[in-house]
Amino acid sequence: MFEHQGLSDNGNMDDNYYNDDMNDENPYSTNFNDDYYNDDNSQYNEEQRNDQPVEVEYKEEPSHLWHIRYKIVDSDGYVEVATTRPETMLGDTAVAVHPDDERYKNIVGKKCILPIMNKEIPIIADEFVEKE
Repeated sequence: MFEHQGLSDNGNMDDNYYNDDMNDENPYSTNFNDDYYNDDNSQYNEEQRNDQPVEVEYKEEPSHLWHIRYKIVDSDGYVEVATTRPETMLGDTAVAVHPDDERYKNIVGKKCILPIMNKEIPIIADEFVEKE
């Protein structure tokens, strides 16, 4: 009665229920060989078949720019960070400034305090940062 669910008559799991379909080398390999994961109608496979990128339309949304001040360690100064997503600051591991920006040359290499977390993080220079 319960065999189709992998249960024996006494309600215990059948030892062979999991072992029948599993590959000893890679227990997940059977999942990725199923048609469920390799559906010809999936967007991933469609993109591979056509070798064309999927078109994405970007739309600007009104948002708010938050300015958050990070206190510089052993100083009365602050470095201000602007973001549209303040919730991401909890995962900050550094504050990056442009290496040619004269406003920040004297704080590169110092540390600042990550607000709320009260954690010291480094101030680094990175050319990817816009100067303005």
